[in-house]
Amino acid sequence: MGLKKSNYEIDNLGIIVPSAYAQITNVSVNEKSYAYATFTIQKNRDAIQDMSPYDMVMYECKIDKSLPLYEQVYQKAKEDIFVDWEDDIVEVK
Repeated sequence: MGLKKSNYEIDNLGIIVPSAYAQITNVSVNEKSYAYATFTIQKNRDAIQDMSPYDMVMYECKIDKSLPLYEQVYQKAKEDIFVDWEDDIVEVK
């Protein structure tokens, strides 16, 4: 599960890359049901594991602990900071 985007601007380098992929690489939840997630951004899904990130985005949101954590965080982040990004969901068979 992740998010993808074309023509991503890496702010700290001042360049635009043709494609970017954002994936949650760390997430925690506190006792008040706030999730704290780190989104790592790289050129594709595989590069997130193999290379240094283009960027890292910290994000927090209120979640419902009875529902799937990652789905909630991705959905809320898409509505907030990843507005123009697309879902990239790989179905495991």
